[in-house]
Amino acid sequence: MTKTITLVQGDEIFATGVVLKALKVTINGKEQIRWIATSFEDSSFYDGEEIDVYTYADSFEKLTINSSEED
Repeated sequence: MTKTITLVQGDEIFATGVVLKALKVTINGKEQIRWIATSFEDSSFYDGEEIDVYTYADSFEKLTINSSEED
């Protein structure tokens, strides 16, 4: 028996190391429901290399934590 799950804006799920929230967004003038990452619980990788990331930032460049920022 398959359980029916109805999600609403603001609901969260956990998916192998990332907490996702279902939110309504407008992209190219079209409303859609999208999963948005709200936090990370495990390692993240880019191009096969482990990286540390922020959940949000003011620019794409600031989404990753550089080792020089930790010093």
